[in-house]
Amino acid sequence: MDTTPQASLRLITTADRLERGWPIGSSFIEEFWLPVLGPSCVAVLRWVDRRADRFPRATAVDLAELAQAIGLGASTSRHSPIGRTLDRLVRFNAARIDTIDDAPVLSLYTHLLPLPAPLVARLPCRLQVEHRRAVTALAGVA
Repeated sequence: MDTTPQASLRLITTADRLERGWPIGSSFIEEFWLPVLGPSCVAVLRWVDRRADRFPRATAVDLAELAQAIGLGASTSRHSPIGRTLDRLVRFNAARIDTIDDAPVLSLYTHLLPLPAPLVARLPCRLQVEHRRAVTALAGVA
């Protein structure tokens, strides 16, 4: 019996995120979401994005292998860095937990929305201005 800790992951796209968001591989994520989510969350998003063809439906991933691939070590205990990272993705609405065939699946969004106002307020002033410009440009407002 294989006791390797695994998680089922998949990528999901929603119409509102396609219209109002940025792809997880974009520089917007690096520039504005990185200071909020942290490097390990962005690394997971990028890792899955680079393998998007593997994740159109729920796919089992070895958590120790994923953790090592993004530089978090091999621990998969309840409060391990990889566990905290996956929890943080859900907490900040970059992912959600779904149930498919009675099993939990971590659904990672292919696009992230603009930062909510309280999170923008935490950014340095220069990034706040740039975030506003990026959101305005995406909306097509001059």
